[in-house]
Amino acid sequence: MKIGIVAGSFKPFHNGHYSLIKRASIENDTVTILTSSSDRIRKNEHPILGSDMILIWNQHLSKIMPSNANVEFISSPIRRVYEILGESNLDDQSNDIFTIYADDKDNLENFPIASRVKYFGKLSSDKRVNFISIERKEETAISGTKMREYLAKNQKEKFINFLPFEIDRDDVWNMLRKGKL
Repeated sequence: MKIGIVAGSFKPFHNGHYSLIKRASIENDTVTILTSSSDRIRKNEHPILGSDMILIWNQHLSKIMPSNANVEFISSPIRRVYEILGESNLDDQSNDIFTIYADDKDNLENFPIASRVKYFGKLSSDKRVNFISIERKEETAISGTKMREYLAKNQKEKFINFLPFEIDRDDVWNMLRKGKL
């Protein structure tokens, strides 16, 4: 079985994330989306509550996800990747192949080569863990940092321009800007 994994805070979810998930769904039998349920409250950034993002997932994003994609809400998505692959590493009967999807920087930062060898062991040596680094293209050339900046500066048009067209982008904007208007 081919299993794709897309992990992140997704605060907020944007076209780049959606592109990763769609690609993973085409290339794998199943896709696990690991998204953070924690709040993101940092100095000089627009705060995004985990509960708001779960609501956005349930009301908007779940409706546009590929049929072979499943979402898990957890506090630490990257730690959960290590747990999944660590557990699978112990299963000698499985021939599952795992592919992690992220941009180059995130893959190298979250899964350095030494950690891959140390924690993924046999999966790594058997080449049953792959890392696909996705280049940000024009329609997906956005980051969570930039999206939070648009929220903080009340730049609605710029913000919604990088949300999937298939969802109610105005509602997502309003949900994330509540109390800030």
